[in-house]
Amino acid sequence: MSGKSKTEIPRIGKLEKIGFGTFSTASNVVFNFKDLFYLFFLTNVMGIQIAHAGIITAIGIIWDAINDPMVGYWAVNHRFKNGEKCRPLALWCAVPWAITVVLMFTCFDVSYGLKFGIAISIYFLFELFNTFAAIPYNSMGSLATNVDADRRAINVARNLGGCVGSAIGSLALYPLLDLFGGLDEAGNVLQDQNGEHAFFCAAIVMGCVCIIGSLAHYFTTKERVQQESEDNSKIPFLTAVKML
Repeated sequence: MSGKSKTEIPRIGKLEKIGFGTFSTASNVVFNFKDLFYLFFLTNVMGIQIAHAGIITAIGIIWDAINDPMVGYWAVNHRFKNGEKCRPLALWCAVPWAITVVLMFTCFDVSYGLKFGIAISIYFLFELFNTFAAIPYNSMGSLATNVDADRRAINVARNLGGCVGSAIGSLALYPLLDLFGGLDEAGNVLQDQNGEHAFFCAAIVMGCVCIIGSLAHYFTTKERVQQESEDNSKIPFLTAVKML
């Protein structure tokens, strides 16, 4: 993308840098929660066999690799009513992303086969909305400014936010489960109804973290770099894949 001259684009402020860091913090906290507890929840709480739980996560990883170029292709060929390409996704996908996080840690009292199918479907939706949420964040570094110093500052804010999120995810998730009664006296995660309730409540907190991070990113950032040409031709799918 080429844009206005650097003198025409104002320097980004501290609030915008905080917005970039906030989303990075939020996404890393949620990732750590999912990465640490999801397989345990599937097998020990939801009652999915270990082999089937592995299939769910493996298919989810493959689907994530597939939907990245698909969503990217849609994003580069789509423009919202306000003229922006990426930033509104942070607003529109915040709640669906949060809902899928909660559903991932929700037990369903149905037959095993249906439970397995529901788990796959929810994980598919989570990976899809996770991609939609990540697109504006990963793209806004170049869309917010064309000033090299500001782009470096954005990357610093993102990396710092990621470090903070990883630290919170490493230190606070077990205390969060304990807060909702999900640990026994020895600090082990409970596998009964208490554990089920604790995971559900903790997932609600994670959903709120998703929404807070997405909204902070949406309301503090702005797309300033616009295409110099008004050419509205579509970018071919293979070209979008190469770009990604």
